[in-house]
Amino acid sequence: MAATSFPTHGRYQVECQLGEGGVGEVFRAYDTRLHRHVALKRLSPATDGEGGLPDPDGQAWREAVHLASLQHPNVVSVYDFDVDEIGAFLVMELVQGETLEAVVARGAFSLADFRILAEQSLEGLAAAHQTGLYHCDLKPANLMLKYNALGRLQIKLLDFGIAGFSIDVNAMADSADPQQERIILGTVEFMAPERFEQRPINAQTELYSLGCIFYYALTGVDPFGGRTVQEVIASHLNALVLALAELRRDLPPPLCDWIMRLISRDPAVRPASALEALGEFCALPLG
Repeated sequence: MAATSFPTHGRYQVECQLGEGGVGEVFRAYDTRLHRHVALKRLSPATDGEGGLPDPDGQAWREAVHLASLQHPNVVSVYDFDVDEIGAFLVMELVQGETLEAVVARGAFSLADFRILAEQSLEGLAAAHQTGLYHCDLKPANLMLKYNALGRLQIKLLDFGIAGFSIDVNAMADSADPQQERIILGTVEFMAPERFEQRPINAQTELYSLGCIFYYALTGVDPFGGRTVQEVIASHLNALVLALAELRRDLPPPLCDWIMRLISRDPAVRPASALEALGEFCALPLG
């Protein structure tokens, strides 16, 4: 969709497209009423009601209402939800920075920078989980790193576009519709093995994904590799992963063990919640 075809009632001046995903496209725009730059996320018709209009009981409305109520410095803010002649769109905070994926491409994280990454991403995830919201597609491209006005590094969790509340996501897994049961939303390199088994999503599922991100940040490689999607999935299902301590002998062993717990094949081995994981991390003897 070209930026010039984004009407938005004339309030938003769309400048360029920033990206696109499974549920829509994201644009950089200027809010002429409040005089600030924002990100506009045009939702795909599949996330709305009939005729491209939002269903008040559908995912688009739920995402807008609950994300707007989630105010946390480590989660992207949602300002508004509106509809124009094309369909529904979200108005969100425009985060200026670099994705974790781009940062790691220049080199693996030091222990000092990793401490900031781990603490802030867990804090943001814990806040989201407390509202019943699951991200469902945690990956390096969905973590933005920026420096705030005080010059301090800040982590932002981006794009809850395919997130759902536990009752809705679990209902999908329990569906009797065989076509629906084949739907898997997410990025296979960072998905928990139980996602491939169509088991319900919970906090431990998300912690596995975050653990994969932590492993990637510290090594520059995906923990569960493969030449094809099928091989990557098999790596997750069979726990085919090289111990982090083998790749980063300079890191404190308790940190390596903690991350390996996050990506354990058995969900019961992982912390029960993001808040518990944060507490464990803060208690690690990292020097």
